[in-house]
Amino acid sequence: LPEVYIIYISKFDVFNRGKTCYHVDRTLRGTDIVLDNGFHEIYVNTVVKDGTDISELMDIFMSPEIPKNDKFPEVTRTISNIKTERRRDSMCDIVEEYAKEYAVEYAKEEALNAARMLIKNDVSVDIILKSINLSNEEVQSLYNEVHCIV
Repeated sequence: LPEVYIIYISKFDVFNRGKTCYHVDRTLRGTDIVLDNGFHEIYVNTVVKDGTDISELMDIFMSPEIPKNDKFPEVTRTISNIKTERRRDSMCDIVEEYAKEYAVEYAKEEALNAARMLIKNDVSVDIILKSINLSNEEVQSLYNEVHCIV
């Protein structure tokens, strides 16, 4: 099996032990045997400042300002790009395009569902075609589907 890392990031200290990062080991109950099954569980919080690199990294992630930190140049550069217009515009465009595609798919599915309901209530194909933006082939296919015609 592949190695799997699950990392939980919270805004509070989950275990209240004053550490930024906690690694969970799986042990065989009643023994000191640690099971290495490839599953790694890590809890990280953003509130404890314990001087570790992870604590410093969480400060960068949580900062509302554009970060400046020479220890993590790639991370700070990426966050800076995201928080400035250069990167934000392209991300907004991607999200907007996805939203448009989803809206078209959703509208189509709703039209198909409405047509199915009308067919089940014995509304004529002509009225459905005039009422709902579907092709004659789509309505005929739905009619056959609803009435189990193969």
